[in-house]
Amino acid sequence: MEKKRIIKLIMKKNIYVVLLFFAILFILTHSYSTIYNYGSENSDSAIFSAIGKFWAEGKIPYTDLFDHKGPIIFFINMLGWKIFNCVQGILLFQIISMFFLMVFLYKIASLEIQGNKKKILFTVLTVFFLTLTYGTGNQTEEYCLPFLAGTIYFTLKYIKNYLNNNISEHNCKYAFFYGISFAICFLTRLTNAISICASILTILIILIKNKNIKNIVLNVVFFILGFLILFLPFAIYFIMHNAFNEFLYGTILYNFQYAIATDSSKLVQNGNIAKSIIKYIVYFFPSYIIFIASAINIKKKRNIYGIFYIFLGIFETLLFIKLNTYKHYAIVTIPNVLIVLIEIEKLRISKLYKYIIYVLCVIIALMGLIIHYKNFKKGIPDYSVYDKLMLQIPKEERDSFIAFNINDYRRVYEHYNICPYYKYFVLQDWQASMSKELYEEMYDTFNNGNVKWILFVGNIEDTFISDILNRRYILIGEENNKLENMYLYCLND
Repeated sequence: MEKKRIIKLIMKKNIYVVLLFFAILFILTHSYSTIYNYGSENSDSAIFSAIGKFWAEGKIPYTDLFDHKGPIIFFINMLGWKIFNCVQGILLFQIISMFFLMVFLYKIASLEIQGNKKKILFTVLTVFFLTLTYGTGNQTEEYCLPFLAGTIYFTLKYIKNYLNNNISEHNCKYAFFYGISFAICFLTRLTNAISICASILTILIILIKNKNIKNIVLNVVFFILGFLILFLPFAIYFIMHNAFNEFLYGTILYNFQYAIATDSSKLVQNGNIAKSIIKYIVYFFPSYIIFIASAINIKKKRNIYGIFYIFLGIFETLLFIKLNTYKHYAIVTIPNVLIVLIEIEKLRISKLYKYIIYVLCVIIALMGLIIHYKNFKKGIPDYSVYDKLMLQIPKEERDSFIAFNINDYRRVYEHYNICPYYKYFVLQDWQASMSKELYEEMYDTFNNGNVKWILFVGNIEDTFISDILNRRYILIGEENNKLENMYLYCLND
């Protein structure tokens, strides 16, 4: 008996070693924004990394450097810089995140599938579907994903126990985990929590149906405790640094303004309807293939599973229709792929049909790898044009510098090791267009501030600081490349 227990323990450890191997493999072949310190697709990773770097050097997010994400993404990047003093330090936390994602996906597969090889195969295949939407890595969704997968795992485990053993009472420890997961999303990007909402609603329906009010109250308490255990340290930190209001604005309030200002018709990009629809179908397919899993379960009279999957599909689809169709938004839906694979595996159909479906899945994943490689090649930066302008700035004056509307080469601050002079340091025109309040504050900052050098990118006539540049600054030089027009301005003393 003892021998069997030891063998089982060794096998379990070996499974985790295999999962860790694939987690490392995925990150080291996909996250080129933190491996090579560059990225195409206008990567937000550069913004997170810059804030993390300068937070590690003593700056405070939101008051010294603004972006409209929660602080956890900056905190993770800060730890990478603080511990390793380079952008590659962030890789450690990406690998940890990916490993726990794979652990929870494996556990989801273990609820319904026999055989470790098949469970590992489904887990790895699901993760490699991320190649379609992963982008350059180091995105908020990446760090939320293991918690979302964990929430789905505990929800499915609860539903299975309810159906098999008629036990409606929900484990409060699960609710505690949901609270932590919701806090992770709240403190990165709130819309990432959409699958948690589906889980909670499904559980609530079961508890109300069984009139288990006491258990509902206990779960609410544990959920709140889980939320607070992560939220309070950040809240206290920003209160201590007189930045709590700025923290709430950047994390929540600005994003409400952004959501209101967002035009869902941006599904159609550059007037190409067909191309935009195809991209939407490819990137966001997990949010609607989950309805397949729902239909299968309802047909089998497993209605609770069917309801849960319907909630996942409806919530995610409605959310993505409203939001801009940035493909990395779909990262949070990747557990849906595993759920559908599991349901197909359980169907009593010919093995040939199953193998055809699995081969198609592998082909889709390979397509993602090809797209990813092409983006990798496009992402190699050429700073030679920037050098022509930046070398005109005396080294002793580089601490009085800001890049305005920098987009395709957002790592300019890291590349030249310059801390932004103003808190609004990237995509200023775009950020201002989403909020009248932010527009006014930005305008006052540039109108009344005294930054010596401004590297402006884009069309001078279209920017809200055009009059400021004309009145207060002198054009020193201009360059252009295939992507952007750049102008270097110096303060007219």
